[in-house]
Formats: sequence, C-alpha cells, structure tokens
Amino acid sequence: TLTADNAIYNYEWFKQQVQDIRALEKKIAIAETSVLTFESNAGVRTGWTFEDKTEDGRLRAIAQGLRSQYESALANYNARSAMANRAIFKDGLIPSVLEGAASLIR
Repeated sequence: TLTADNAIYNYEWFKQQVQDIRALEKKIAIAETSVLTFESNAGVRTGWTFEDKTEDGRLRAIAQGLRSQYESALANYNARSAMANRAIFKDGLIPSVLEGAASLIR
C-alpha cells in the first residue's frame, strides 16, 4: 500500500542507498590504489618476502571485500528500483539504475 509514510520511507531509502553506493566507490578506489601503490613500492614480486606477500594479500582481500559489498548494494538497489510499486520514485531525482565502476586492479 502507498501511504505517505511508506512513500517517504522508500524515497529516503533510495536516496540513502545512492549515497552509500557512492561512498563504497570511493572506498574501493582508495583500497585499489593502496594495492597498486604497495606493489609499485615493493619491487619485483620474485624478490618479495613472506611479509610482503602477506601484506599484498591483505590489501587485495580488503579491496575484494569492498567490491563484493558494492556489487551486492548495486544489485539490491537495481532490484528494488525495477519493482512495479517503486515506479513512483523514478522522477529523475534519483537514478533508476546504477551501473558498476571498473576495477583498477587485476
């Protein structure tokens, strides 16, 4: 049912999710930059110590975890946006669909 409270809740949910997803994009960029910076500073991988390899794995795990959280948030947002009872919120003020950003690391 569409009540005033329900409409406000849904609109606010979409607005909050957009901001949360944008924040995740920034966190991913920071995490991926950390991986790339570490790898460029650590030198040739064949010369890495156990600690270097452990740190690389840790940084990559953080980036991968954030990327996974981001993909889930996108999927949740897009699924709710596609529901028929959410069409009222497609007014141009909030995106109907959010696209994922490309990864910096391989």
